[in-house]
Amino acid sequence: MVYQYILRKHFNEKKVDLDFTADLNEVLKMLKAKSYALIFLDIPYLFEDVINLTMKIRSLDAYLTTPIIGMAIMLRPSVTSRMKDVGLCEVVLRPFNPAGILSHYLGIQN
Repeated sequence: MVYQYILRKHFNEKKVDLDFTADLNEVLKMLKAKSYALIFLDIPYLFEDVINLTMKIRSLDAYLTTPIIGMAIMLRPSVTSRMKDVGLCEVVLRPFNPAGILSHYLGIQN
């Protein structure tokens, strides 16, 4: 929820549309219905669901190279490494820099 507030605030300032869902099953439906340039996944304590979801996203032709960023409060390095192995580009821990994400992945400057 905190991530949503921060992302919405910074991305709206730059006129970047965001869609949110708390339902992991809904993510695949949303990705098939609309094209996204960047995907954020909230990583809960049960990170196995995010690993499985990331693999499913990467299996969709339209999202083979789309940046997927995981967001977490804290993760062990072994978990971060495993997530990168299945296709996450980056795992962002709090506090994070939304402007840096916009610049790095979407080329939008302050």
